[in-house]
Amino acid sequence: VEENAKLGNFVTVAGSMLGGTCEVGDYTTTTGFANLTTAKIGSRVFVGSHSVILNELKVGDDAVICAGSIVFNNVKPGTKVWGSPAKKAPF
Repeated sequence: VEENAKLGNFVTVAGSMLGGTCEVGDYTTTTGFANLTTAKIGSRVFVGSHSVILNELKVGDDAVICAGSIVFNNVKPGTKVWGSPAKKAPF
């Protein structure tokens, strides 16, 4: 976690890169090897292992980023995305 990153309350960071001006909302979980540099992540978001959220993107509250996803676009609140490029999951 770099010094300019902003973390909310009860955030779990498990071996992830939170750098630059990344902002992470309350009760969010990042798992192993996720990479968030200047993204803005909402509250209660789950970021799966080996995911990448590219610069300046926004992830809404209650979203799920599945493992291995590469996020190229903003993610709306409550949306589950997966794949590369990440797109809305059919499940």
